[in-house]
Amino acid sequence: CALPIFTDMSLAFEGDNFSVRIVSRQVRSVWQDFEFVVRPEVALCIPMNSQGQILLIRQYRAAVDKVIMEFPAGRVSPGEDPECAGRREVLEEIGFRTQSIDRLGSFLTAPHFSDELVSVFVVKGDVISPPTPTPKEDLRQIVEVLPSAIDQLIADGRILDSKSIAAHALAHIRGCFRTAE
Repeated sequence: CALPIFTDMSLAFEGDNFSVRIVSRQVRSVWQDFEFVVRPEVALCIPMNSQGQILLIRQYRAAVDKVIMEFPAGRVSPGEDPECAGRREVLEEIGFRTQSIDRLGSFLTAPHFSDELVSVFVVKGDVISPPTPTPKEDLRQIVEVLPSAIDQLIADGRILDSKSIAAHALAHIRGCFRTAE
């Protein structure tokens, strides 16, 4: 997302995955400071294999000190097309070769404190190789489920990742799983 135009913006923190900016703007004639997280765009894929199963990954997430289940996703590099990033992410995280890819749409994860934009794709293909994760990725397991099982995984709290939940909702709205089972 492009940053909005403010009268004052300062960098409070810069790391590998995000930065924190502080901006000042008037709200009802009173100057206010706002802190927000700047993140690169993310490509999230809902991979479906030739048997009609959806593939999820279980991976350790340090921020919550848990292994969680989610759809493969990762940052879009500067100048990279989100579709290309999605193809790259499923190959890295689950060894998945994409036969077809359809863009479902995009959403902001938490606009009250972050500019993170997620582009969502349904990808069809098959696993052709072992995952090749980046050094910081702690991938534990690939989970194959029928599309109808995802609602229950969300209801049971086995899928807690907001990006995966929102992407699944977008897929339902677009009718992606009506003929999959």
